[in-house]
Amino acid sequence: MHFEAFVISCAVLLATGCDSIRMIDDTSDAGHNPPPLLFYDDFEQALPGPADRVQLWRNADVTLSQTTTRAYRGKGALYGRIPAQSSSDEQSACLEKTLPRVFQTGSLYVRFFLFVPSGFGIRNWLVLTTLNYPPGDASHKLSLDVGEDDILQLTNNVSSSFYHPATFRMPRDRWACMEMGVRISATHGEMQLWVDGELRVTGDDQDNTLPPEGISWTNFGIDSFPPKSGSAVELYLDEFAISTERIGCDR
Repeated sequence: MHFEAFVISCAVLLATGCDSIRMIDDTSDAGHNPPPLLFYDDFEQALPGPADRVQLWRNADVTLSQTTTRAYRGKGALYGRIPAQSSSDEQSACLEKTLPRVFQTGSLYVRFFLFVPSGFGIRNWLVLTTLNYPPGDASHKLSLDVGEDDILQLTNNVSSSFYHPATFRMPRDRWACMEMGVRISATHGEMQLWVDGELRVTGDDQDNTLPPEGISWTNFGIDSFPPKSGSAVELYLDEFAISTERIGCDR
């Protein structure tokens, strides 16, 4: 499968190389069935590619790496781990990527597969993916988060809006297909979340989803406070893609 790849990150670190990242022009698939993809990474090879940054924030023991221990498809996936902390400082282990252009209209969709083991609780927020503009000012981010009790939430800091279902929780101990969609507009914006292809969260269709400088940057991985259980936060992510149309779970 060949999506235009998009990988993510959250806070601050280094760069190396990843041959599995593929970039194509976002109009090159016009007239064909596949959606026009901006980025894709299957994490079959080392992290990350040109212009990416790995972010390991405030703790040298934080891990973000390619792994062959568990994968949704193929042999490789992205593994992130934050060890148990006595501090309440925020910790991050993510990838970031600059989009091929600035988006101020239209829609963007971020799709990935997520595996979260049981055994730890979420304290405060676990941020899984963000759309923004560099260097990632949190006051203007659009993100998919997990709150306490594993409740999934869409966060729009452009307009201080928060959307979450009453009962639906993040799946554990299995791979789940997660897709966040954003219609970009200062007056008629909207955020939506599909889990395993089913629409689970939808926001106000009259919202402001346009950051002051547009959307040209994304991150992906762990951006979290220490878990309330005192154990480590760890997760696996695979098949990360970003597009201007719905991607779905089958590609």
